Amino acid sequence: MDATPLMLTLLAVVILVGAIGENITKKTQIPDVIWLILLGIVLGPVSGLIDTEALKNSGGGVQLFASITLIIVLFEGGSRLKVMELVKVAPRAALLSIMGFVITVTSVAVVSALIGPLLIPEWSFLHGVMLGAIVGGSSSLIVMPSMNLSNLEKRVSNLVGLESALTDALCVVVSLATISLLVATEQATSSPLATLGQQFGIAILVGCVSAWCWLPIMRLLRDSPHAYPVTLSALIVLYVSVEQLGGSAALGILAFAIIVGNASTLAAKVNFLPSAPIDLTDSVRDVHSNVAFIIKSLFFCFIGLMIGPPWSMVIAGVILGFLLLLVRIPTVKLATRGAGFTKQQQSVITVSLPRGMAAGVLATIPHVSGVEGTEHLPPLVFAAVVTTIVIFAVGFPITSKEKAGPDKYLPPAGDSDSLEVTISASDKENGQEDTTTQEEKEPQEVTTAESLKAIAPKDEAGDDSIDSTGPEEVIQEGEE
Repeated sequence: MDATPLMLTLLAVVILVGAIGENITKKTQIPDVIWLILLGIVLGPVSGLIDTEALKNSGGGVQLFASITLIIVLFEGGSRLKVMELVKVAPRAALLSIMGFVITVTSVAVVSALIGPLLIPEWSFLHGVMLGAIVGGSSSLIVMPSMNLSNLEKRVSNLVGLESALTDALCVVVSLATISLLVATEQATSSPLATLGQQFGIAILVGCVSAWCWLPIMRLLRDSPHAYPVTLSALIVLYVSVEQLGGSAALGILAFAIIVGNASTLAAKVNFLPSAPIDLTDSVRDVHSNVAFIIKSLFFCFIGLMIGPPWSMVIAGVILGFLLLLVRIPTVKLATRGAGFTKQQQSVITVSLPRGMAAGVLATIPHVSGVEGTEHLPPLVFAAVVTTIVIFAVGFPITSKEKAGPDKYLPPAGDSDSLEVTISASDKENGQEDTTTQEEKEPQEVTTAESLKAIAPKDEAGDDSIDSTGPEEVIQEGEE
């Protein structure tokens, strides 16, 4: 078969596998990207249908694809990041995001500074910081579909989703800033902090001003069939403009996306264009979601294609994946301490660490940007990405299953509330009552008057807190 028909056929197969994978996820909670990565491995390293060496050497094509993917990913995540939800859960999510990112970057930088020179002679501590920033955040595209299909509390999925959105931004901004420092180390005329401040300031200023200027145009495009193509064009122009001005193009896109995604809320706060609604229409979001799906399918297949020699880098990537899990365990315990999360919920948050498109895209940038010693960085990062996805795929179904331990009381069927034996002080203050009869309770769960007293708070009005079918001791206590 000629090259063009073969490529078109493989493109169709990739998209089809992506769609089938999402349906499998709905039934099994196994991340759909696993099948795309396996497909890439089969098409490249196993069968040789696609020349992976040609892909590695096509620096310009890889950089173009990476830039478009970055724009799509950041706009998708930023536009869905709601300001009001951010305010409600931001303190805990911000703590988890920043603490996790800093600990990850520090750990990876220290370990890679010790081991890296053995594999890559040019490797330095700043290279380690760059690597830590690249793999410093989880991917909501992988985590959230499984979260939404589970029976976990909403605040757990909200916390993990917001954490991934915040760490995506941190990964992109810090990674690109570190890459720019590595590239311009010899020519740098200012301190690293001054360089970062300049990049951040330009990006935020241009991104925010562009977003507010875009709101009237967005209102004019509200009923236009070309609303999405024009919006995508504006994003590309913004990306190039911020980059040419010396700012962080990724941060500029993120700032633009957050303002545009919260247009109605922000415009109402400042009474901006109150005569008509200003928001992203469902048609724009639907088209963008489909474009993001295609980009995601192609990119994770690309990750599978690029997993190959040198195998020492692949092995190092697998070790890096387990290192990310190791440093996340204490991070989650510290960040969620005192927040009321159960051990099971903490376990779910711990395994929700899969790296995704942001890490994959960022791994391709250092080499094409001219950073020495990074030509074999993509296989290392891609192997770490696959390892964390496998950890999530195995760990999430196990940790997300509610188990009735000896410290929990399960209510009878039909009762949606879960009552624990130990009731918090806040529940006692609210006067919550246990109205479940003794016959309805499982005998192996509640067998003594003491355990009934533990779950039956006293009512200030003097009414019985449980039915008269309970033991005499509890009736007397309720009458008091």
